[in-house]
Amino acid sequence: MADLKWERLKIPSSGAMPGVSFHCTALRSPSSLVLFGGQRRGLSNGLYQFNPGEDGWSEHPAEGAWPAERTQATMTGIGSMAGEGRVLYLFGGSALNVGAVNDLWALTIAPEAGRAEYSWMRVEVAGALPPPRYGHSAIEWGAKLVVFGGQDDAQQFNDVWCLDTATMAWSQLPAKGTPPAPRTRCTATLVSDDAMLVLGGFSREARYLSDAHLLNLSTGAWSALMLSGAALGPRAQHAAASPDGKHVFVFGGYSGAKNLNDLLMLRRASRLANLPPVASLQPP
Repeated sequence: MADLKWERLKIPSSGAMPGVSFHCTALRSPSSLVLFGGQRRGLSNGLYQFNPGEDGWSEHPAEGAWPAERTQATMTGIGSMAGEGRVLYLFGGSALNVGAVNDLWALTIAPEAGRAEYSWMRVEVAGALPPPRYGHSAIEWGAKLVVFGGQDDAQQFNDVWCLDTATMAWSQLPAKGTPPAPRTRCTATLVSDDAMLVLGGFSREARYLSDAHLLNLSTGAWSALMLSGAALGPRAQHAAASPDGKHVFVFGGYSGAKNLNDLLMLRRASRLANLPPVASLQPP
């Protein structure tokens, strides 16, 4: 990998955004980030878009059908980032005056007369529904939205649900092998055409976790991974991303004792699709 360098982005004062925690985000394009909801004194259903090099953050006022204020939801983009066919799917969260929910919303953003036109639609789905939850993880898998884990007020989950956006039908992926312990605020990352990597998170029984698990999405088979090299360290609320399926970057989170700002890289010589029991974790 090439040397890495952090760069603080310069944001125009006219495009500032109030601080918010436990929001959800998704990429509309490689240079456009969309943020929804979270906690800011109370719960929020604010919608913001960030375009570096343009106006910074811009807010879209709530108009028409609009998701309720919520925190710890997921928003996941499905479809090509080229053109205007990408749809952002908002799922679940802890909603104001309700608690854990399992509603599904689709957000489309199209340019209209030189500005972005936002449109929310509540999606009517078929099949059995995932139980209401918040603090879960979600990934894009082709034309499918895959959801893992999370919790409601009574229990934590380690189940996997898939939404086929072509049919708008949910289905639960039967687990094979030993799945991860139930958890919330972990990361799920697509690391090959059909493999999802789960790292860390918070367990009500074991508290802050530092384990790693790989799910074959085609077969439903779970395998626990042993990590060598630098210690991942227990954490939840962190971020993880893989640019190529061979390297996974892990940043920050909360350890149970302090906030973290470390950056680690999970790496192996071949792609993670055929991952052996050991992968190395090291500073990039």
